[in-house]
Amino acid sequence: MAYQYLDGCVFLEALRDTTEQMRLNREALNRINVFPVPDGDTGNNLLHTLESALLEAQRAAGLNLGAVVEAASRGAHHGSCGSSGAIFAQFLKGWAVILAQIDRAGVDNLAKAFKEGAKKAYSAVVRPVEGTILTVARKAAEGAQLASAGGDMVETLLGVYHQGLQALNSTPRMLEALGTRGVVDAGGWGLLLFLSSLLKAMGVPVDQDQMNFDPVIDPVWKKDDYEFSQAYDLEFSIFDPRADVEKKVRELLHKSGSEIITRTAPGRCRVHIHTDRPLLVLEKAGILAPLQDLVIRDMRKQFQSMKEQQTGALNYTVIALGASPGFLALFAMAGAEAAVSLEADGIINRLLREFKGSDTLILSPGGEGSYNVPVIDLKEEVRVLAALLSMYSARKLSVAEIYRAAFYPRTARITGSGSSYSASNDHPAGAPGKLREVLVRAVAALEPMKGEVLSLFYGRHERRTLIEKNIPPLLKEFHFLDIEIHYGGQDFPLVLAVE
Repeated sequence: MAYQYLDGCVFLEALRDTTEQMRLNREALNRINVFPVPDGDTGNNLLHTLESALLEAQRAAGLNLGAVVEAASRGAHHGSCGSSGAIFAQFLKGWAVILAQIDRAGVDNLAKAFKEGAKKAYSAVVRPVEGTILTVARKAAEGAQLASAGGDMVETLLGVYHQGLQALNSTPRMLEALGTRGVVDAGGWGLLLFLSSLLKAMGVPVDQDQMNFDPVIDPVWKKDDYEFSQAYDLEFSIFDPRADVEKKVRELLHKSGSEIITRTAPGRCRVHIHTDRPLLVLEKAGILAPLQDLVIRDMRKQFQSMKEQQTGALNYTVIALGASPGFLALFAMAGAEAAVSLEADGIINRLLREFKGSDTLILSPGGEGSYNVPVIDLKEEVRVLAALLSMYSARKLSVAEIYRAAFYPRTARITGSGSSYSASNDHPAGAPGKLREVLVRAVAALEPMKGEVLSLFYGRHERRTLIEKNIPPLLKEFHFLDIEIHYGGQDFPLVLAVE
């Protein structure tokens, strides 16, 4: 017998069943993930988002519907991954807005929740695209509005499900990338799993044969001619209490990439973007406030890894950890499969679960951690970068060779501000003084030689101009060096490296 009201217990059961169905279908969703890029991780991302939502919702078990949905929304927000995960989190946020303080929902409340869920999902995406999870959410909401006008709960739920199913089946006609491969949108399939689980929990039968959207296709990674643009997938949080921080983020980044999705919680804005310029994106975002929970993935490498796993040719899968956003961007650009903030244990463990079966290695600038894979502590972010540049330009290296590569550069830190700076490295570099004289002394102490490169990594955006003003005296003193400047994002002015 079908329920006529949705309460917290039933919603929790629906969320629990959705999570289990996603575990069963995760690999299938990964296989058909071809839009916006064939990086094969939509199933992974939605599963992690759902697991995070479920964990929080279970803590609210026994409370009213509004409290359970709000907890699920909060968990999805904090744990969301990828485009589809971010959109699903926003969908739940819409539900939380409508169902706040409600013990149980009838057809009118449920129809409003679907409508607000679709609205929140669309509003999070800077440039919405039809033929995706967004279309399924919108059509499901329209089904709810039509069926609830004169129907009961069963008719409303069936209207939601059938409109969502019809929308999902239409996605190959709406997006060429799906149509040419003969697949539906992976994120849309994930949302339909939630709809079917909701019906099941409410006692409304669903034909499970309609839920199989995993056709027999050539794996997308067999295509060697896929052209990646905006190849780096970035997700990070900006902790800023200003009400307009989301608007400021969009103004700063709207020309810097694609698949831009923003969503807010009190004091926090979570950002997702695809870009070819991760250093620029992070430097711009860092103008607003410090960045946290940063993860960067090179989608070209994900695509290549899928191909290599099929041929048995997979080499290292490397996760590079760091504390500074600029260095994390440089790690990804130097070849790491993923670059992750040191404090983001949940993200690191999720990636390790995704990479299981491959030869995974973690490079860290600060501690060995407690992971079930080798962790190499290289003491400094600049040494992690040096190791990566060596690992991806040669054969597979031993741990001893990685250490040698990491410690080949001579490095120094410059700290201070105003008129007083000081340098520290393996060799004393003199007393504190003005930046120009401290810079010259620090480089001299590193004993540079002809043909070497001096890299300067500045900490904050506003310091770049100051550093550039001090390049001429360095060139005059060390005319035999090539000098490069990069954004590092560390919390002190400058890192030097000579090699």
